[in-house]
Amino acid sequence: MVDDLEGIECAQTTPGDPNAETPETALIAKTDRARLEAAIAALPVPFRETLVLRDVQGLDYREIAEVTDVPIGTVMSRLARARHRLIATLAKDEA
Repeated sequence: MVDDLEGIECAQTTPGDPNAETPETALIAKTDRARLEAAIAALPVPFRETLVLRDVQGLDYREIAEVTDVPIGTVMSRLARARHRLIATLAKDEA
């Protein structure tokens, strides 16, 4: 039975492949994803909305300005502030 499990594990990860996902890297990625989602959710709504429209949905500044009905300058300001708060929150969590 142990030999069978070792064979399965060896088949799932190729030796020397640095990009091979292991249970440990999968758990770390899941934890990082959860921290990022929580940090985004904690942003004020205008910042979160702008960040998601730009960095998740890929809209450009003009499109975001149209969707949110604010000037492009406001879009740029909200995006910069959202990213700054997000980075600060994630850095604080790591400390």
